[in-house]
Amino acid sequence: MSSNIPPVAPIRFDTREGRSLLHSLAQKCLPYDPHDLSLDVTGHILEQKDVFLRTACGAGKTGIIALLAYILPDVCNRSALVPTFTPWYNKDPVILVLCPTDTLELDIEHKLKSMGVQATALNLEILKKAQNSEKQGAEREIWDAAKSSRVILLSLELLSGDRFHQEMDLDNPASSFQTCCSILIVDEVHMVWLWGPQF
Repeated sequence: MSSNIPPVAPIRFDTREGRSLLHSLAQKCLPYDPHDLSLDVTGHILEQKDVFLRTACGAGKTGIIALLAYILPDVCNRSALVPTFTPWYNKDPVILVLCPTDTLELDIEHKLKSMGVQATALNLEILKKAQNSEKQGAEREIWDAAKSSRVILLSLELLSGDRFHQEMDLDNPASSFQTCCSILIVDEVHMVWLWGPQF
């Protein structure tokens, strides 16, 4: 007995139809209407494409991080809405953002938090202040916050140091960070060549 139910046409998020779907999802979870640029970048990332974005300061790069932070888990939770899409990332994804300066890290952290995104900035200066704080366990609180954040903003010094590896249990393939870390964003990517060939 044959079925008269037509097959579901696959939806690609890097098409006009996919961008329209992302826009409708974004309107449900973001406190603002996302730029077309943000939707385009998010669509390409969902389709497992690397993205190199060159744009002016203030053009909405932080908004892209916020959109990804909301959309990735939302798409996983709405599998019936996009039945042809198989998420390639963890259902509780973490986004790691490398920043060239501490000031930029803190600025992005502030903006993301104002949009309701769980974000934690980690750099040597923040950890040093926590170590010198009179508040007991201040440094531990920072690491715990990072482990429960959707977005971790990280300095290159911490990424290449032992402390981050130990705290995030990077030698253990089954660690929660290893299984959840889904996207790496390098902010101000033109700085990479200054960071050296070991990057």
